Amino acid sequence: LTLLRSGIKIPSGFMTKYQVPERAVKEAITNAVIHRDYYIKRDIEVKIFEDRVEIENPGLFPYNITSTNIGHIRSDGYRNDLLVKHLREFPSPPNLDQNEGVRAIRVEMKDSNLYPPIYWTYPHLSDSVRIILLNEKVASEWEKINHFLKKDKYITNEIAREVTGVLQRDKMTQLLKKWVDKGLLIQIKPPTGFVKATKYRLSDTSEISQQA
Repeated sequence: LTLLRSGIKIPSGFMTKYQVPERAVKEAITNAVIHRDYYIKRDIEVKIFEDRVEIENPGLFPYNITSTNIGHIRSDGYRNDLLVKHLREFPSPPNLDQNEGVRAIRVEMKDSNLYPPIYWTYPHLSDSVRIILLNEKVASEWEKINHFLKKDKYITNEIAREVTGVLQRDKMTQLLKKWVDKGLLIQIKPPTGFVKATKYRLSDTSEISQQA
């Protein structure tokens, strides 16, 4: 957290300042400690990059929780219920009520005008859950794309340009690729290989997160 406050020096010599809210990082780490699988002998990893913060904990989502519904439904139980019980006996418990931690992260990111948290697990990861907090302000074009995809499931480069007002096809291609690379969109290529027919949809995580 001290590193996030002070920033880091990147190879170019400039200092990167982090906009990711401290509370969002604290909640993500607390969730990792509470919900990790302690039978897997591996540490929780906190990685700080120039453009994002990643927290990865051993073990898949417990019970009925997935990257799609996390924070929106109650879990059928706790993996480490004894740990949760003891933490709640603290004068100032580090953990919020069930589901509230994830919601707090989303609210903190949204209030800071940052992209929603992204959750990766199987099949991207074999036996862990990773939350990604992007250190990047939401682009105005993304807000328009996201609004469109709340009503229509798919969008193409051509429609995206109409929605956002971006005139250059190459520029929109770059934006769509960036959002795919960050895990916000999923690219669906046509079987014929006809590039103009390529479609995009919200990833499960970003779709749910933006509705919160």
